[in-house]
Amino acid sequence: MKQVKHYDIACAADNRYAVLAAVMLKSAELSSSANTRFRVWFLDNGLTAGRKSMIIDSLDPDKMAIRFLKPSARDWSMLTPIPSGKKLTAYHRLFIPGILGNSVRRLVYLDCDTIVLDDLGPLFETPLAADEVVAAARDANAWTVGCDWGGGVPNWDSLGMQKEDPYFNSGVLLIDIEKWNALEITQRVIECTAANLNHVVWLDQYGLNVVLAQKWRELPEVWNAYPEKDVESPKIIHFVSRKPHQIDYNGRYQDLFFNILDQTHWRSRRPPKIPLIDWFPRKIAGRVKWALSPW
Repeated sequence: MKQVKHYDIACAADNRYAVLAAVMLKSAELSSSANTRFRVWFLDNGLTAGRKSMIIDSLDPDKMAIRFLKPSARDWSMLTPIPSGKKLTAYHRLFIPGILGNSVRRLVYLDCDTIVLDDLGPLFETPLAADEVVAAARDANAWTVGCDWGGGVPNWDSLGMQKEDPYFNSGVLLIDIEKWNALEITQRVIECTAANLNHVVWLDQYGLNVVLAQKWRELPEVWNAYPEKDVESPKIIHFVSRKPHQIDYNGRYQDLFFNILDQTHWRSRRPPKIPLIDWFPRKIAGRVKWALSPW
């Protein structure tokens, strides 16, 4: 009989992303080996009791033990230097190592707009050198900190970085919790972000790449592949722009997404067709879509 392996996953979501979180976690469950068990640490950004129940009901309790966490007042106070309009759920991943402390040795953080296509075991078992805090894949849209189209770290030169230094996407992270907390990465990322707001393009990803420069291991692109990029045998798909449950999504992997969704509490739901919706101003169209959303 094979030994049972226990791994820790973390994610964060609000009500709008609850359905994506359920599909992401279900995909990890379905792709895992029979002897794998997960503890899921779910950062709750205002989820209703109903949404939490729907997520729990979507998962096999023998495979997925889920616990919802709330940022503390101290966590929120750390974000004070960042303007309120930028305090999005993306920053919540920064709180996870501090909330868990060193009771968890390492975990994999997954953005909710990902789906897992292969066993996560090899990702969890990725070795980290003594000076490496996380493992991550390069951002396929911004391969280096000085990418010419304006993403990455626009002020790389003033920070002492080299233009061709690699730049990672923070949607899939293997995190060494003890190293993260010992180096006070959360506080440093927030301080870095606040000090460079004019150069921040992708929220916490800016500060993570600056603070963790030379302190991360590069993962193969298969662990964070984008639908619009041709990657052979991807293990995780990351819908970084349009989401596959949206009315106007026209990319790849939507059929796969809905196949997994149909094994969750949201089964059989599909986005409605709204004639002429794109003729409306963007904000109005967004409100109409959300009001008629089945999610």
